[in-house]
Amino acid sequence: MKASPFGINTGDNRSMRMILRITVILLVLANLAVAGLQQMDPESSTAEPAFQAVEPGVPALVLLNERDPAIVARQRLRSSREQLVCYSVGPLPSQADARRVANGLSEATEATRERLSHVTRERGFWIYLPALPSREEALEQARRLATAGVRDYYVVTAGDRENTISLGLYGQRENALRRQASLIALGFNAEFSIRHEERPEYWVDYAITPEQAPSWQPLVARYPNVELQPADCF
Repeated sequence: MKASPFGINTGDNRSMRMILRITVILLVLANLAVAGLQQMDPESSTAEPAFQAVEPGVPALVLLNERDPAIVARQRLRSSREQLVCYSVGPLPSQADARRVANGLSEATEATRERLSHVTRERGFWIYLPALPSREEALEQARRLATAGVRDYYVVTAGDRENTISLGLYGQRENALRRQASLIALGFNAEFSIRHEERPEYWVDYAITPEQAPSWQPLVARYPNVELQPADCF
């Protein structure tokens, strides 16, 4: 083999260049192999953190058409109910009357319902002598009333008012008080009591939008005591 002018053997130079070429080729092949493996198994590569549109704990924006249809329907129904105003018509004398009024309002309102309530009213006024301990004492008191000229009395013989002496039921308070005063003037401890009774009342509740104005007066023209009242919506 020949030597170069600088004293380096040309054969050795060729061997070195060949080794370098082979090394470069091996490195390129190794890089290609690694790249191929990463494409076949993306999870093995280091993934960058996913972009978050909102901060943790803040609910994400959801479009209306992406939401649950049942939830959307309930929210729309709630929104429409919040815009309604409600009224009550009554009192009506019977359930049949309430049904007739409700049917008449149904086409001009958003919703109607019939409602039953009970009210306590004054039935009259009672004048009486309080119950005595025994039947004999009650009869003795009755004889005293008769001697004093009192004729309108009745001795209660049974029930929770036994041995009470009733001195009359009155529809007008003034008449009852006048009777009580006359008995007290005669020396009797007459007492005054208001009698009550519970009566049913029938009402019709209805819901409307602010733009609606149903004509309810013709439906209740035959009932002089009927009135319209604001009510809670149902």
